[in-house]
Amino acid sequence: MPFKGMTLEVDYSGPGRTILNDFVLPFLDVARRYDRITSFFTVGSLLAISEGLDSLRRNGGSMRLVLGLHDIPEQLAEAAIESDDAASAIIAGVRERVLSEVTTIKSEFQVQQLACIAWMLQDNLLQIRVAAPKSIRASDRGIFHSKAFIFSDECGDVVVGVGSANETVSGLGANFEHLMAFSSWDAPQYTSSQVRHFERLWANDIPELCVRELGADFARELLAALPLPSIPAAHTYRVSPEAVLRVAREMAPLSFVAGKFSALFPHQERAYLDALSRWPVRVLLADEVGLGKTFETSAVVKHLLSETKAARVLFLVPKAVLKQWQDELREHFDVDAWLFHSSTRTFVSSQGVSQQVKVGEPVLGPASPKIVLMSAQYARGSRRSGSIASDISVWPDVLVVDEAHAARTHVDEAGRVRP
Repeated sequence: MPFKGMTLEVDYSGPGRTILNDFVLPFLDVARRYDRITSFFTVGSLLAISEGLDSLRRNGGSMRLVLGLHDIPEQLAEAAIESDDAASAIIAGVRERVLSEVTTIKSEFQVQQLACIAWMLQDNLLQIRVAAPKSIRASDRGIFHSKAFIFSDECGDVVVGVGSANETVSGLGANFEHLMAFSSWDAPQYTSSQVRHFERLWANDIPELCVRELGADFARELLAALPLPSIPAAHTYRVSPEAVLRVAREMAPLSFVAGKFSALFPHQERAYLDALSRWPVRVLLADEVGLGKTFETSAVVKHLLSETKAARVLFLVPKAVLKQWQDELREHFDVDAWLFHSSTRTFVSSQGVSQQVKVGEPVLGPASPKIVLMSAQYARGSRRSGSIASDISVWPDVLVVDEAHAARTHVDEAGRVRP
């Protein structure tokens, strides 16, 4: 939503926290540029500006901040009188004071806030300059006391707030503050005046003031001063990229890109991961014809064989597609399934190797191949011959039924339930 769609009051007054919530943060959520003038420069100032900066970062925006100086130490001011650039000397001294204050912070949250500011400074998403009056003698020393908020959105519209609130914990917290707000579409003369003033300030184009950057190395010094947890050097980790890849290949969510089987389409990946998200794996894959149920099923079986204790698999499929199943399992999943020929009671591997069931032994027993393809019609049997269940002594760990809708009960003409 651009600024013109938001509620903007002319007058904001009350606790600084109220102004923060009612005015500053809502416009920061939308702004692409935030220009701020405030008169204090302390650690508290830096903590205060961190509020709302994450929204500005997400919007791809940036912030320019001009800070003033208060509470200049007397000895620092006197020493700076002899300097060719007295105000810059004061800025450097106060900067060091702020860095020393940072080391006293105990709150982990505040440490992270300051670290965020430092990173934004390094990425040039935040720029900070410090302003001080050029006259620093004790007799006529003044302070930089300007305060203004300037927000710009992606449409080029501007909202300005001018008032008493400083960018401090108190100024945007418990202090009672007051500011007036203007928009470029209702009061362009006010907003353009504030924009011009900020640009002159930023360019150090006001004769009575000295404006200086904190310095390119301030962000680095700030990070160094913060009690951040240390990160071990990279060389202390003795894990090779090859080892990481080996582990990744064994992870179920990555297995379809690990080279263990042919690539799956996105809808097949979802079916595969959904099947593996439950234990035991009991799932009905019901995609439309031609969408690759065979691939989805084979990928699940491949994972169970590779990553679980499942060893024996029985595929019950229509007789007409037995060979197709065998070929696809071998070609795309490197699974050697043995096709059972009921007429000769012989198993044939995908490599053409034969194994005949010995007389008196069950079709599926300790000596039979572990991965078997069998005609579903043969396995079902008839009322006269019975089903394959009577010819099994070792049951499979995994059962796959193609055309699973046929595996159901039905009611005959006499109203009797039949399997």
